[in-house]
Amino acid sequence: MEGFSELTWLITLPLFFSPIIYLVGRLVARHWGETSTGNPARWLALTVLAADLIPLFLIWQKMQNNQVVAWQTGVIRLEMDGLGLLLAVVVLGLGIAVTVFS
Repeated sequence: MEGFSELTWLITLPLFFSPIIYLVGRLVARHWGETSTGNPARWLALTVLAADLIPLFLIWQKMQNNQVVAWQTGVIRLEMDGLGLLLAVVVLGLGIAVTVFS
């Protein structure tokens, strides 16, 4: 595998932005109080989760064309199969729902 694949983006996008979202939420809460309605961390989290739908859709398209979606680092190889795709869709959908309704 050369470069960043869709699976790489699917994994690293939430991992990279989660500490940033946490820090934004804590800084805003300390400055303006503990209100969650005006906290931009909620909208930032929703934006990152929505952006994570793009690589998930691209993975789904590749799997529809019987292409292997894999990420290899050294001797460690991760491959996306049908069950992994279903789990990713459910987890991302529930994450978006929790972010919207909390």
